[in-house]
Amino acid sequence: MILMSTEEYKELEEKEDESMREDERWLRKFITAEQCRGLVLREYFDGVEMTTDCNGRGGETCDNCMGREGLRARFKNRQRYEDRVKGIEEGVRTESRQIGKVREMLEKLMEQCEGCWVRKGWAESGHKLRECQVLDGALKKLYVCVREKLRYDANSCCYVCS
Repeated sequence: MILMSTEEYKELEEKEDESMREDERWLRKFITAEQCRGLVLREYFDGVEMTTDCNGRGGETCDNCMGREGLRARFKNRQRYEDRVKGIEEGVRTESRQIGKVREMLEKLMEQCEGCWVRKGWAESGHKLRECQVLDGALKKLYVCVREKLRYDANSCCYVCS
């Protein structure tokens, strides 16, 4: 890995060949190479210009060769990631809308008679369960009297009434 500022890189690119030693020219060629860095190294050390990059010779891959393959893979992975994020976000929005509808329904139902709502729908449920004459008639007693006698194990059904 080569770490240098943009200014240093531009300065290196613009430097005249004549003002540099041979090793510095090779170093610049290595640093600024857009093709395989291994080709530059082999030419410098062996004096032979090679035509096979890292991918063709089966050894360690330089950052430029890895970058060419890696960019395609990163792009595909990035696209899959973004698609997945969009899917999750849409799922969260859908679930949030559904939860909102359930809450709205429960709030509306809390103002209604649940028994009549189940039996006859919204039109006939415009009263509280505690005031339901149909339920009182079916029980042959007032619902509130029957409800007072009901006992449940703690936290077994209604967390409000216990």
